[in-house]
Amino acid sequence: MPPIRVLTIPGFERDSARVLPTGLHNKLAFDRLVFFSDAVFAIAITFLALELRLPEGTITSDDALRRAILELWPRYLSFLVSFLVIGLYWIGHHRMFRLINRFDDALVWINLLFLMCIVVIPYPSSVLGEHGGTRPAVVLYAGVLAVTGLSQAAIWLYATTRRRLVETTMTNAQYRFLVRLVSARTLGAPMVFLVSIAVAYRWPVLAMYSWALVAPYLLLIRLIGRRAPAA
Repeated sequence: MPPIRVLTIPGFERDSARVLPTGLHNKLAFDRLVFFSDAVFAIAITFLALELRLPEGTITSDDALRRAILELWPRYLSFLVSFLVIGLYWIGHHRMFRLINRFDDALVWINLLFLMCIVVIPYPSSVLGEHGGTRPAVVLYAGVLAVTGLSQAAIWLYATTRRRLVETTMTNAQYRFLVRLVSARTLGAPMVFLVSIAVAYRWPVLAMYSWALVAPYLLLIRLIGRRAPAA
């Protein structure tokens, strides 16, 4: 077996480093896994825009066109929310794979499950844009987003348990802090969506507003992350 060269790249957080083995035959396969994931995210975000279309055969004047454009505001809102959510999941995936630098068959399948959920998001987004504020639409949307977040958390927990797919120069204290921090950040959004499902059975509109709690939660985690232990 040829000798393994080690390439150190500035790391996941400000005080960490990533150690990436090069010269191995599976390096190309690992990169393909990451590139394929990025492509799926790009396609899913593109599909969101396909729902922003005017109804056919109902526009006969400038005023009718103006009204039709304005009446699509629920679809604009669902597009914006879904775009931000998919973007946040992509950022989370990108950050996870700064530390994860190996893979096995189990990780590939868990990642495929996560990507399947990402591809499905445009469907509940379309339903929400068409029937926003109704219980079935809110529950469907929150359910899909919750499962998506939990599958992403499964990637992180599987890869980092006992450093299964991680090689890093961080100290044990830094590693434990980072794993707990990212676990909390990854589980935050799906927990909000799961709670909103229960709320939706009584107050669907309030459940939709509760999704905004994801933003301050992520901000709090970011502030906690600045207290990473020194090397």
